[in-house]
Amino acid sequence: MNGYVQTRCPRCGNAAWGHPMQAVPCNSCGQHVPPMAQPQGWGAAPGLGSFGAVPGMPQSHPQPQQQPQASWGAPPPVASAQPPGMAGFGQPAPGFAQPPQQAAPAAAGGQQMHMNLPYGLKLPINVGGKGMKLKIIGGVVLAIALAAAGVFFKVKKTPKGMLSYASIGLSGKPDADLAYANLAKDARKWKKDAALWSVNFQAVRADGTIDVGRGAEVVYVSPGASSSHAKSVRSDSVRKYGLTASGVKPAKYGWNDVVEGIEAHPEPQCKIKDVVEILKKQGLTSDKTVRITFDPKFADFYAWRVIGDDPKIDALFGWSDCQPIK
Repeated sequence: MNGYVQTRCPRCGNAAWGHPMQAVPCNSCGQHVPPMAQPQGWGAAPGLGSFGAVPGMPQSHPQPQQQPQASWGAPPPVASAQPPGMAGFGQPAPGFAQPPQQAAPAAAGGQQMHMNLPYGLKLPINVGGKGMKLKIIGGVVLAIALAAAGVFFKVKKTPKGMLSYASIGLSGKPDADLAYANLAKDARKWKKDAALWSVNFQAVRADGTIDVGRGAEVVYVSPGASSSHAKSVRSDSVRKYGLTASGVKPAKYGWNDVVEGIEAHPEPQCKIKDVVEILKKQGLTSDKTVRITFDPKFADFYAWRVIGDDPKIDALFGWSDCQPIK
């Protein structure tokens, strides 16, 4: 029992633990039961009339007859009903708190708090422990890093209905020649006879890459669907790919009228990267861009049309040899 005995709380009267040498809080109301000198008759051997009496020694004062103790060291019985939680004197009932034990020494870090981080994470920090200030600073830095990572991944995530640049072998700073060529694979998933129709890049840099923030579009057509007399078929005969900062967005278009005789364009031998190499000699630098397009509706030749303000230019460069067309 570690010196603890059961008694009653002086405030609420419920069963409580007492100790001869120290105050013990009541489990019911929290009132401290003061240190208890051993009551008369407590701990006495059976037959002793008073505390410390010796067998055969006459007692100076008559003592009332005591009821038998339930167990050695148990408190004397009380006339009233047993206090709540006690099945019998000397033994705690089920659910009755066990005698208070010596408190375990506090951890070196003191009490623990949790810092809430993004995505439901919690960082435990010992309050008052060594290096607490550094831990808190570290937690704040970690929270900022996690939040920044979330923003990064959110921005990089391709929206629904769009193609990621990685899926078509491009980067977020796509190469102009690869942009129209690599989209052929997706276009042929759409229609088996899909063929390149037009290219419109509003801003091509001197290194041959596209500034997609300024506008970029590649169009493929299905010759078979274009020549259909069924409007429902022609309504999905043109597929436009818009290049944006978030990815490539395919869009469904169609001809209002029947369009017959569409043939696939020849492969350009003069690439856009060859054109910008020529333009570099004319003053196109890394911080400048030009517009490069091809649309058979407005072209009399298979040629790249280049339009720019710095250097000032509006010229055609043939697909076969990159020679300017007058």
